Amino acid sequence: MKITPFFALTVILLATAFSPSPTAAHLRPDSGAVAGTSLGGDIDCSGTVNAIDAALVLQVTAGLPSSPSCMDSGDVNLDGDIDAVDAALILQFVAGLLLTLGPIDIVGGDEPLFVYTGANVLGGSEVTLADAFRLGKPVVLSFWAGLCPPCRQEMPQFQALYDERQDEFLMLGIDVGRFTGLGSQDDAGDLLDELGITYPTAYVDSSRLLREYNIFGMPGAAFVAADGEIISTSTGHLSGDDIIDRVLKLIEASN
Repeated sequence: MKITPFFALTVILLATAFSPSPTAAHLRPDSGAVAGTSLGGDIDCSGTVNAIDAALVLQVTAGLPSSPSCMDSGDVNLDGDIDAVDAALILQFVAGLLLTLGPIDIVGGDEPLFVYTGANVLGGSEVTLADAFRLGKPVVLSFWAGLCPPCRQEMPQFQALYDERQDEFLMLGIDVGRFTGLGSQDDAGDLLDELGITYPTAYVDSSRLLREYNIFGMPGAAFVAADGEIISTSTGHLSGDDIIDRVLKLIEASN
């Protein structure tokens, strides 16, 4: 959809109207934020990350303004582009849904994820693994494929636990079918539809995460604390009791 100046201005006005008070939007006192400092998301160098910064990002996307003072910090997801995804991340941060917009040190954190389901949770249809950790929750990485029979058995169990406790952890399914000979992206989509999976899922363009998290069979999983510490990994089908036990230990380790 083409972004017209009128549409961009409307979004800007709405974003400003619904922004929280300056007190709520200010960064932590210990962050060292002062006017003129280029912080992730603070593209007007005001020392505050708020809806005005998101509006400026949308203006840049629409090609409307000249470069703001701290333009480079507008690329809050560090993907090389300043676009509407960055604006969405800023607004999530302002709303208290994200704990940080800065770089996060996660194993394989810069790996791009192309989202099937849960784009609203992850902040866009193309994000990085590190973006999943901006919510400040422990993350369960489930490696699966569309033509993987044990994955078909395991995924509904993850879904059931996520439905109950999604406020306490983030479930993230990574489709690696093309690297394991177990199905295409179409096969993956069919399985998601058949099983009614709603937790965030995505595919990747490389097998790097399988190596990074020492996954040697399918399905596989990594249970990662909110700070990036890998609590445990598994290869092969997990029982429902094992999933619950590992997730509870993961949540405990992140508190």
